Amino acid sequence: MKRAGCNHIRVGIESGSDKVLKATKKGLTVEQMRAGANVLRRHGVYWSAYFMLGLPSETEEDVLATIKLMQEIKPDYCTLSIFTPYPGTEIFDELRQQGMVAEDMDWSRFSHASPHNYFAPHIPRKRFEELL
Repeated sequence: MKRAGCNHIRVGIESGSDKVLKATKKGLTVEQMRAGANVLRRHGVYWSAYFMLGLPSETEEDVLATIKLMQEIKPDYCTLSIFTPYPGTEIFDELRQQGMVAEDMDWSRFSHASPHNYFAPHIPRKRFEELL
């Protein structure tokens, strides 16, 4: 790909936890992410990694595993987003059924960088903010 002119690849890794990747139906494992990162680095391809924290199934241990993976695979550029459930998605519907998404939510306050996003019930809110 590099010889064909590809000069940047963006990879949605999302999490350093196989449990979270499975819950989000990512279809890949942490080991596959590591292997892909090694291939990109070995071939000198500039690449960006996208991670997401605050997924509903995450625990503090999962967040720490994601941070560890970020440090381990050393992407050239890294973007960290905070989970936001979008209307029309399966996870949005699940969270609405669980009462975590209110009918009258002010969605103008939410984005992938918003401190208002908190949909990780297995991590106390204050601790989640510290981890971010």
